[in-house]
Amino acid sequence: CDAFSKGYSMTALQLEMQGSGAPGGRQLQTDEVELRSVLITLVYKALQVLNVEQEKDAPKIEFTPGPFDDFVRQIVAAQQRGYDLNMIQQEFNLANSSSAETRSPLESAILRQGTRVVFETVLQVSGDKP
Repeated sequence: CDAFSKGYSMTALQLEMQGSGAPGGRQLQTDEVELRSVLITLVYKALQVLNVEQEKDAPKIEFTPGPFDDFVRQIVAAQQRGYDLNMIQQEFNLANSSSAETRSPLESAILRQGTRVVFETVLQVSGDKP
């Protein structure tokens, strides 16, 4: 939330992440970079949906519609209706069961981890920290 409120762009965070590498000094694999980039995007989209404000003197972050907008809105709405993380994940699994067989490992990781990241972001913003 701090990077968002201070106006750090998603691009700047992604470049920082790519340059920092993985623990142990190894370079991140392409899938790792992509997954982390998607997770950063999901957090920022969730903060936008939740109307988290940026600091007055921070550069304004511009948002463009993207493929994750509905995904984020659904998770935020479900959490606000009282669903817990397990219930949300089960709903997504049922809704996407026909496409589960054709999902790549990266897509599965995005769905699983992305759901958790958006859910935890909502909890942090709302003050309902576990």
